[in-house]
Amino acid sequence: MFLKEGLGIFSSPKGILAITHPTVGLITGCIALSSIINKTKILVSYDAIKVHTLPIPWPFRNRNIRRTRISQLYVLSYVPYRQNGRPIERFKVMAQVAGKDIDLIKGVASYEKAVTLELEIEKIMGIKDTK
Repeated sequence: MFLKEGLGIFSSPKGILAITHPTVGLITGCIALSSIINKTKILVSYDAIKVHTLPIPWPFRNRNIRRTRISQLYVLSYVPYRQNGRPIERFKVMAQVAGKDIDLIKGVASYEKAVTLELEIEKIMGIKDTK
């Protein structure tokens, strides 16, 4: 029955475009809006690090990492963009969790601030600095 009637809106290129174009626009708008208004909240205790992105929840950004799974914290530099042809360097605090490198905090403007965050988290959680 379904095949005899055709595929409805998906039977023509115009129908496919009518669905995909607004969907791509909606996803792009959500990404832009969340990058403007979202804030990352990090709760550190002796037992775990909890990372939450608020007010718009973002998939794969909210984390709850147990202390026993963290082997090391460290700071890494990266270049998110260029301004007037010059690279703009930012720093992120990374965690080695079960053999994988996970970024906890991104976009820190200075190396000193990133290292201070790393050392404070290590102090609270009782993790030895090996690097």
